[in-house]
Amino acid sequence: MKIVSCAQKNNIMKSFYKIVFAFAFLTSLISCQNEDSVSLTPDRPYDEVYAEDIAEIEDFLDTHYVTVDADYNTTFTQIPDGGTQTPISAMPELTFKEVDLHDITYKVYYLNLAYRDWETDRKSVV
Repeated sequence: MKIVSCAQKNNIMKSFYKIVFAFAFLTSLISCQNEDSVSLTPDRPYDEVYAEDIAEIEDFLDTHYVTVDADYNTTFTQIPDGGTQTPISAMPELTFKEVDLHDITYKVYYLNLAYRDWETDRKSVV
């Protein structure tokens, strides 16, 4: 019976793993180079952005209507030319809350489709 040493095979495998690891490491370094063409867009002033956003929101409220089914699934649809649907802006369920943030008073619109007297409910639970 002849005894064969595995030390030589182990050394070859260790060398192979070192070469594979070094290759993967060098490839990741080369492929992750910094690009000089990256530029950041400066933030715009809040009041400028809010003026544009509120105009778009109010236009949406004037040009769309809402349908609600029995399960309160809500669909917003654009009013067609000559349509007689009531725009969201004319719905009595549309309310808003004013929120002060970034030295601007924001208008947060919401539709109260499932009316609930939260004050009464809160008192009855407590």
